[in-house]
Amino acid sequence: MGSITINNVPSNCNAEFYLFQDSTNVNMYYAWDLSTGNNLDYHWDFGDGNSSNQQYPTHTYTSPGIYSLCLTITDAAGGCTDIYCDSVEALTKASGTTINILPEGETASLNNTETLENEVSLYPNPASSTINLKVESSKSSQVEYKVLDVTGKIVINNSMTISSGINDEKINVDHIRQGVYFIQITSLTTGERLDTLKFVKK
Repeated sequence: MGSITINNVPSNCNAEFYLFQDSTNVNMYYAWDLSTGNNLDYHWDFGDGNSSNQQYPTHTYTSPGIYSLCLTITDAAGGCTDIYCDSVEALTKASGTTINILPEGETASLNNTETLENEVSLYPNPASSTINLKVESSKSSQVEYKVLDVTGKIVINNSMTISSGINDEKINVDHIRQGVYFIQITSLTTGERLDTLKFVKK
């Protein structure tokens, strides 16, 4: 899939999303909105004659083909407009091919995000060989953490015991490629995803 970025006006806003296919359902796509800027208006063009001005819309393609998915963001006050495009391949299926626009790190099965009653951070970021997951907690618990690349593929999967106080987990990232990654933290007790953090492997 190719992508195009066009900067109409030099500014501090940037249209960007990561598009990837579900690992088990070829008729499901996800796009993580990674756009930056203030007071943004969104316009998604799905390439089949349909569009949306929502930040996180869902759209189903009813005919097979390759469609150009484009996001245009506008900050009228700042005089900024930016556009980013990628392509979606809709396959021949009776149910159609659906694309879900989501916040970064989200998947459709994890819509209800519970916020940790903890302070969670990563350092150093960017990281070269080791990154530290720091959790300050008021209670003990068991959590699972997964490191995902921008396609949603899990590259590291592990668990840690959190005790009351400051907890540090060293994660070896020396073997993964350079790029942007996400760490999803999930409670092993409730199964709820507690937090998602982004880091860069340099």
